Amino acid sequence: MNELRKNNFRICKICLSGDSKKMKLIIEEFEHFSNHKLMPHLLSSYVKLNTSTSQLFRNKGYKINELYIPLTLKILDTEEVKVDKYPAGAIEKHNKIIIKDTAGMGKSTVLKMLFRYCFDTAKRVPIYIDLKSLIDEEKIIPVEVYMHKSFPSFTEKPSQDFINLLLQRAPFLFLFDGADEVPDKHKPKLFKEISDFQAKASNSAFIIATRDEDKILSSFNDFTSASIQPLKKNEAYLLLERYQFEDVKASDLITEIEKPENASVLDFLKNPLLTTLLYTAYAYKKKVPLKKSLFFKQIYEALYENHDATKIGYLTREKNLV
Repeated sequence: MNELRKNNFRICKICLSGDSKKMKLIIEEFEHFSNHKLMPHLLSSYVKLNTSTSQLFRNKGYKINELYIPLTLKILDTEEVKVDKYPAGAIEKHNKIIIKDTAGMGKSTVLKMLFRYCFDTAKRVPIYIDLKSLIDEEKIIPVEVYMHKSFPSFTEKPSQDFINLLLQRAPFLFLFDGADEVPDKHKPKLFKEISDFQAKASNSAFIIATRDEDKILSSFNDFTSASIQPLKKNEAYLLLERYQFEDVKASDLITEIEKPENASVLDFLKNPLLTTLLYTAYAYKKKVPLKKSLFFKQIYEALYENHDATKIGYLTREKNLV
């Protein structure tokens, strides 16, 4: 009741001052709290981010939440956090986290699952941004401007002023993906934009995903460092069992891996991407590649065939062996 009186008093003062811009903003704020203006955008992201965009499974309808095996973050080499729900404690404690790891360890997947978990719990307002999206030709788009532009055109779009107001007040969770994929010539300006933006979104938490590159880590030296723990063998097997490649059962591959002569492939199973690539290679040749060179050769051939098979009038393409 006291808050309502304060708001009414604020509106009266603005009306008396004749400040129409502030009045419009107050009205929009009331409209937002009665009919959440961010919801259409969040729901759209919730659905879109759950569809796998991997080259391996493109257009096959794989849903990330159905395939996901909970990964474990190791923060500051001391604290382990299993990402099987919204990790409120870790996020509130560290507030700014940079997940650095090698290719295929699941950095993007973790961010997308954090978006879902955050949305489901309503602890914060999750915003996922691929950092390359902030580049428009040679210009860097401010985050708040990008947020405004990214709203679906068919929704009641909030004003830029209102988004700026929300950034000052609301508890957002910004999930910035692919810092390493930003072209080098844009890195300094874009990373400075992210640093400057943190002051505008003072009640927000931030998580950045990147490969382990010194120039990126030094740009975010006030962020807490985290990495993704390698998959355990049983976790890799669970991941395999969630996929189904053509007529090849995951159980057949697991049986092959368990044979003593195939022990050398266990290193592949520590990495989620290499685990699924191993399945791809096995589905193509029906045998486990024991050497890395053979492994990548089988992967290349399997993906080469799969790429052509998506085209109308597909015929087996002749290969030139050099």
